[in-house]
Amino acid sequence: MPTINRYKWERLYKRQDGRCYYCLQLFSDKRNGVNALKKATVDHIIPKCEIKELEYKEQTYCNTVLACTECNRRKANISAELFLE
Repeated sequence: MPTINRYKWERLYKRQDGRCYYCLQLFSDKRNGVNALKKATVDHIIPKCEIKELEYKEQTYCNTVLACTECNRRKANISAELFLE
């Protein structure tokens, strides 16, 4: 399975203005120097379990977002659309 390298993480971070895709909470806190990328997790907009036949696209830029740990855990294996309802 493909992995998300640091360059892709940084592109996702920049695309989302440093915020969780779901709750919009900022990942970093400049006051105490928290490393933003360590607080972010990669989530699939369309869950991997729904796109088995497209293995090479499982972690493409368009299907991945950064989410805080809590949102990623709560969303689990449902689509982003259902989670945000």
